[in-house]
Amino acid sequence: MRRLFMSVAAVLLTAACSGGDGTTPPTGTPGITLTASASSGTIARGASSTTTLTLTRVDGYSGAVALTAEGAPTGVSVVFAPPSLSGTTLASTATISVASTAAAGPVSLTFRAAGTGVTDKTVVYVLTVPAPAITVVVGTPTVTAAQGTSATAPVTITRTNGATGTVTLTAEGLPANVTASFSPNPIGTADATSTLTLVVGAGATVASSTITVRAASTGLTDQTTTFSLAVTSAATPAYALSSAPAALALVAGQSGSTTLTITKTGGFAGNIALSLEGAPAGMTGTFTPNPATSTTSTFNINTTLATAPGTHNVTVRGTTAGLTDRTIVVAVTVTAVAGITVNLAPAALSIAQGANAQTAVTLARVGGLTGDLTMTATGMPAGMTVGFTPTVVAASSSSLAVTVGGAVNAGSYPLTVTATGAGAVVGTATLTVTVTTPSGFTMAATGVSIAQGALGTSALTITRIGGFSNNVDLIASNVPANVSVAFNPASVAGTSSTITFTVGAGAVAGGYTVTISGTATGAANQSTTVALTITSAAGGTVAWQFCDPARVPLWLAYRNGTSGAWTRVTPSGNNTFSFNVSGAVAGVAYVQNQSGGGTQGTIFLNTAAELNSIAASECATNTVTKSVNGSITGLALLQNGYAYMGGGTGQVAGPSTAFTFTAVADRLTDMMAFRTTTVASPFSITADRGMLRRNVNYPAAGTAPAADFTGAESFALATATVTLANAGADNTSFITIFQTSNGMVGTLFIPALSAGSGALGVPSSRTQAGDFHQFIASASTADLSAFRSVFQYNRDLANRTLTFGSALNVPTLTTSATAPYARLK
Repeated sequence: MRRLFMSVAAVLLTAACSGGDGTTPPTGTPGITLTASASSGTIARGASSTTTLTLTRVDGYSGAVALTAEGAPTGVSVVFAPPSLSGTTLASTATISVASTAAAGPVSLTFRAAGTGVTDKTVVYVLTVPAPAITVVVGTPTVTAAQGTSATAPVTITRTNGATGTVTLTAEGLPANVTASFSPNPIGTADATSTLTLVVGAGATVASSTITVRAASTGLTDQTTTFSLAVTSAATPAYALSSAPAALALVAGQSGSTTLTITKTGGFAGNIALSLEGAPAGMTGTFTPNPATSTTSTFNINTTLATAPGTHNVTVRGTTAGLTDRTIVVAVTVTAVAGITVNLAPAALSIAQGANAQTAVTLARVGGLTGDLTMTATGMPAGMTVGFTPTVVAASSSSLAVTVGGAVNAGSYPLTVTATGAGAVVGTATLTVTVTTPSGFTMAATGVSIAQGALGTSALTITRIGGFSNNVDLIASNVPANVSVAFNPASVAGTSSTITFTVGAGAVAGGYTVTISGTATGAANQSTTVALTITSAAGGTVAWQFCDPARVPLWLAYRNGTSGAWTRVTPSGNNTFSFNVSGAVAGVAYVQNQSGGGTQGTIFLNTAAELNSIAASECATNTVTKSVNGSITGLALLQNGYAYMGGGTGQVAGPSTAFTFTAVADRLTDMMAFRTTTVASPFSITADRGMLRRNVNYPAAGTAPAADFTGAESFALATATVTLANAGADNTSFITIFQTSNGMVGTLFIPALSAGSGALGVPSSRTQAGDFHQFIASASTADLSAFRSVFQYNRDLANRTLTFGSALNVPTLTTSATAPYARLK
């Protein structure tokens, strides 16, 4: 039959191919197969398990296949996910669940796969439901109890295979005079433990017995376990003492406590009287309760400041009738009270008003004090302040600085210096500050009103304090434009000086406040002000001062107008010729010695304001000069220092320091210095630092403070790029000059430039109104026959381009005559 079927199939295949429709008929009968990932399993009641069913489609079968389970007993259920397989889904999970009502034992479950037009396929799964059971265990193999006492042991049951009922416990094989009980009993469905209590009577036989514990639960087989009960002789009544903690650490003056535990054995149940022995002076102890009626008592230990530091082993004694005393030792360690010792060196300071002083603070921690200490001070009067360095002390020292304001009254002030540590522990010391009147001076000056083109004086009074006797050097600042100030004397050994204000004709009328500063060795600098009022000139006074003694006229006279008599004027003590003029113009004539011999006469015809302007320029142009000692520090080898002050200059090569300013104007001016470094190969000279000191007027032959290129006055020079344009083939050179508002001029050396370079100058932060940088650039032909120059003035240093004008034409020279000498044009 099979061969005949296959033959027919072959014939059909051939016929189909001859038809040409491209369809290939199946080669066999469509069908399905079914397999399971597990063929058996054990599932306890209340649990579940799974197996995977896999479908195989045969010969192109594609219909839906339903899955069912057969043979499941009561309490067993099977759920398929999915319950039907279609399309490409070829696997389903069969979940087998066993309820608590399922019967124990093996059962065969048949999984069936059924599809339309195909033969059903099945697989068998053997399910085993184990019988529920319990086990019981006593937690200790041997229980020991003395006659007349009791003992306990834990009992644990374990439920398996879905066992859920209550469990009843019984004890079997108990010897005479021994009873047993369980708590709880029975053990509930949610519990698993019980406590076995064995009560051993006084008449129980001293021996070891094997006791059986039986666990029973409805529907389950009983389970048993055994343990050994050892009955011992009745104990002798006794007690023991213990302490927790057994040692205490207290600070003197504090209290502490420990718990005493009384362990009673052998049936002893009496009270214990407690007492303390061996306590040092200043330490006492109490017990609560006393006598001890239960198993504990609190031992309270009290100390005082008189309790000696150290470890004291005190004895606690227990006493009761009929029994031997029992003792324990409690170690009590007593430490000194935490504190701070503050020492000051020195403990007394004498400070002048307006001054300050310091003292060293040394701190010592005692009594185990640790941590940072915070410093404070109290008791200062108004105007006195105290500062600590540091304020919070981690180690053992600090520095205390006291500053006394000028308004603090002279006298003695006790200050309390306090160090505060953790727990508000403090230590104090007393610092006695004696405030004294300082040695120094004060100044005051009168106001003055002066017309334009005139001069006037203000009286300066110096009040000396505390026996101060050094010279006071005077300088003026905040002086308005076109006004000059002179002092007579400028270095005051006494108590007064005359301030002469020379007001130029171009000075602006109005009110001004001029500051007069005084400096002296051994005293703080002081200052005062002069209220200067400049009024408009209408005629008025002409004050003509000749600061250069060589230029003082032999004779000077004036007249009002352009005609009339001349009135001779004699000079005052400061070589000043003062006279009043009226009218539109006035004439002034004077005669002076000439340096080469002979005399020279000069005549002016000007307004009063113009005459005052000309007079003011006399001292500005021909000022009195002086020499001042100077020095420069902060120089190394191959470094030079250049200093400028009031027209005077000084230079020093490092590491030398001293030099002398010569031809310094005897007036208020500024001091400036620059440092340069020379490099031999390739050769270069560059400036890197500068120094600027304003408003100085050091006495003749005096000494100016050193210009220190490492000090606070020193600064790094500002830099800018200067480009020289339109120089052509000419040689170029360039320098920078800095001039202050007081007329001080200093030159910064820069090598010759070809097309541009870095310019050096004073930073903007160090300049003020009236200061300026001057750039001077020159271009010259190789034979030096023609020069071009550019001058540019700016207060702040900045990048600049200096453009030269067009090159000059070379003139053509001709000879216009030869006799009596050659004349060129």
